[in-house]
Amino acid sequence: MKQWQSLAGFGISLIFLYLVFFKPDLTNLFRGDRAFFDALFGSMRINVHDLQVALEMFRLVPAIVASGILILSLLLRSWRWQLMIKQVGPVRFSTVLWSNSLGYLLNNLLPFRIGEVIRAMIVARDSDLSKVTMVSVVILERILDMAGLVLLFGLVLAVYPFPYWLRLGGLLFSALVVLWLIICIILSSSHKKVINWIKIRIKDKPPIILHLGDGIINSIFGLRVLRKTGAMINVTWSSIVLWILYVSVMKFALDSFGFTTGLYSSIGTTGWLPAAVLTIMTTIGLAVPTAPGGIGTYHASALITLTWFQVPEAMGVVFVTTMHLYMNTTLNIMGLIAMWQLGLSWKLLMKKVKEEKVELTSSSGNDQKSFES
Repeated sequence: MKQWQSLAGFGISLIFLYLVFFKPDLTNLFRGDRAFFDALFGSMRINVHDLQVALEMFRLVPAIVASGILILSLLLRSWRWQLMIKQVGPVRFSTVLWSNSLGYLLNNLLPFRIGEVIRAMIVARDSDLSKVTMVSVVILERILDMAGLVLLFGLVLAVYPFPYWLRLGGLLFSALVVLWLIICIILSSSHKKVINWIKIRIKDKPPIILHLGDGIINSIFGLRVLRKTGAMINVTWSSIVLWILYVSVMKFALDSFGFTTGLYSSIGTTGWLPAAVLTIMTTIGLAVPTAPGGIGTYHASALITLTWFQVPEAMGVVFVTTMHLYMNTTLNIMGLIAMWQLGLSWKLLMKKVKEEKVELTSSSGNDQKSFES
């Protein structure tokens, strides 16, 4: 990624964070009734009293349960990923778990979701698999995640009146996910024909064409799980359970702030529907390419959703800020443990992050790069 793209991502995050915490008064600014800085920064959505009230309502036990479910989802996600990888080569669960945990840490601290690449590189190193194949498995994993999101969106859409623009966008997104899945299934089911066709086309071609062809072939290997019926059954049920866990995390987060005590009639005393809607919206917010950890876009998407359930802005700001910080802290702690388990220092890790950005595009076969100093 170029530097301007990185700066643009941080810029988008700052804009959304500004809109979360401040209310711009552009009307009076243009009329000349308010000074520039007073119009932009004079009205905050939260004050000290709001913060005090929110903290008094906070309950620790549901928050701890939410963290526990989040860790459980990480274990299940790692098991599912290991199942997908095992279709192309053996890999230990501990390697998959710690690489996944480290990936979340890097995604929360560095831009462009570089953690997805690094976790693939770590598994490739420890399992002697092609880097490109591992990245292909990661991409397929994310496509399956999006398929789960589409399923959740469809179920919630049947009982909750999303705004028209979101329903339209959701339908278009669903069509794209289905198209990606169909392409992956076709490539996987016809892998022999496709690979033979590629080998014929790249024969006696320049090295750059050979590398490109090998990369495509290794990518197709990563789709092998799609033609394994037993494995796909396990991948399917675990994907469904993962989204149930994610909704549960959000539900207990709502519990921790007393939102399900009957204080807000639109949320009610169970909170499962608002939790599902929040999960969908915050997932969309996290998908926007911005600063690390979805800063800004996560907050804005969650705050907008809470207003649909008549939660006051001040309480919403406290909730989304605390929720984002609390859950990211849980994942970051797991990531730090992963660094220790994998024997990596931050200096060495940053060195490898820079190397992999350059080397991934030219990787094929079993050309693994060592993470050892």
